Amino acid sequence: MTNSRNLGRFIALSLSLVFLLPVSAPAFEFDGGAITGNVDTTLSFGTISRVEGRDNAIIGIANGGSAYGVNADDGNLNYDTGIVSQVWKVISDVEVNHKGGDFGAFFRVRGFVDTENNSASDARRTRLSDRALDLVGRRVDVLDAYGWARFDVGDRPAEVRFGKHVLNWGESTFIGGGLAAVNPIDVAALRMPGAEIREALLPVNMLSAAMDITNDLSTEVFYQIEWEKTIAEPSGSYFSTNDFATGGGNMAHVGFGDLADTGPGAIGAVPRAGDNSARDGGQWGVALRYFSEELNDTEFGLYYMNHHSRLPVFSNTASTFNPALPKPRNYFAQYPEDIDLLGASFNTDLGKWAIQGEYSFKHDAPLQIDDVELLLAASGLPGTLHQLGATYTNGQYVKGYVERDVSQLQTTISRAFGNVMGANAFVFAAEAAVTHVHDMPDKDSLRLEGPGTFTSGNSYHANNPLAAGGAHQGKAAESSDHFADATSWGYRLRGHWNYDNAIHGINLQPHVAFEHDVSGVSPGPGGNFIEDRKAVTLGLGATYKNQWEADVSYTAFFGAGRHNLLNDRDFVAFNLKYLF
Repeated sequence: MTNSRNLGRFIALSLSLVFLLPVSAPAFEFDGGAITGNVDTTLSFGTISRVEGRDNAIIGIANGGSAYGVNADDGNLNYDTGIVSQVWKVISDVEVNHKGGDFGAFFRVRGFVDTENNSASDARRTRLSDRALDLVGRRVDVLDAYGWARFDVGDRPAEVRFGKHVLNWGESTFIGGGLAAVNPIDVAALRMPGAEIREALLPVNMLSAAMDITNDLSTEVFYQIEWEKTIAEPSGSYFSTNDFATGGGNMAHVGFGDLADTGPGAIGAVPRAGDNSARDGGQWGVALRYFSEELNDTEFGLYYMNHHSRLPVFSNTASTFNPALPKPRNYFAQYPEDIDLLGASFNTDLGKWAIQGEYSFKHDAPLQIDDVELLLAASGLPGTLHQLGATYTNGQYVKGYVERDVSQLQTTISRAFGNVMGANAFVFAAEAAVTHVHDMPDKDSLRLEGPGTFTSGNSYHANNPLAAGGAHQGKAAESSDHFADATSWGYRLRGHWNYDNAIHGINLQPHVAFEHDVSGVSPGPGGNFIEDRKAVTLGLGATYKNQWEADVSYTAFFGAGRHNLLNDRDFVAFNLKYLF
């Protein structure tokens, strides 16, 4: 089966929108004497069109394909080629300041409607749930809403913020999973055409403070008063690759592709119970940054954070095969608490190149066990051997994850060039990262989740007619190569040209992006890499008079075969924006 692993890769791809931030535009300003302010608003319209037909290798057998699972294809089956999303959106930023510059407030409001996904019946096959509609059909959100104050502590400047806001720690540009863990991600919003970087991180209610300790040393601290989870693509939406784990998913099917996902009464259907959300309190962190003029004007950072998981791991309640006993089998999401995160970062220049990097270490990070064998362990079916090493009884909790220490090392280089291909400017950036799980379980004893692993890695299930009720018999066990590895790595490349006044006052910005997961499969949830997975985006942006923006792009997903669950969802995106 699969988990929300595509989440991690898309988070990184979305951050690449930093090259395409809106240009500054005239704002509505007001002056109330001691209080001044301004309002910046962006109106936009955008579409996404599917340009590639379905790949039967990732469609369940019962749904007309050849895959040994039906838990990852609702989003694929719901959309034919053609328009799959058509979004009208407004974002307004309101800034209020005291003329003395010592206090103020900031608010950001976003509202949108997707006329292609605004009702349950818009989906071609599987109706979108109310939760899915709330996430991709229409939404009005108050994103940022905080007050701030600036003052001196002795002779040193300090700033305090309170309310819903964002802190972005570390030096990552494209690849997530490192130090940028203070805020969760709104992946569903970032999938929309014309998404902007300011929509990437979900503001959270917290108190934060920053202060200069010396001329070269500063500190920043925060304490969050609420916990929020990352918002993944909901079940059945175009980019979703999981039908049971994300918003709107309420049923997992253990028929190995042969049994259709026809509802709660279907054979092999496992219902979803309520989520075990994390508590609001207990999340805090501290950062120290030191600027060294002697070491080539390099800034160093040290970080510590205690946080609760933003991404879910899934566990089960076991049933029994004894018909005389009740069978309360279900699965549910958990968000483990009190994960320690430590890290270090640097940024500097080497000639005309900017170089930055970070190292992060998560202590006892939750990692998802293969969901197929997890569900089999909780099934109570006769002849079922599984990797969890225990026989579970009726109603018993089956823990679906292990805790392991995880390290991630990444570095980014970038440079602005002059006349490249006749452009006024060309910006190039590259980032590479490696993820390593310390004390990774041996795959012969415990396999962690990998994308597109629709059968278990246990050959016993493939050869024994009693195993899993015979549902797995004759279907080959999944190769161990496709489950999570101890070490995985990949890289991202971005290029952005700028042609000023190319056509009657219109500035043109061609752009290209390439992603390559080179080796290894990262563990979930939200792992970064799937070996040999690739993606490329080619696009052309335009701006006019600092008020109009347009962009059209083509994105292709390829590589990694059936383990790349987006490999048949190439798309063309278009958006038009007006800023005032």
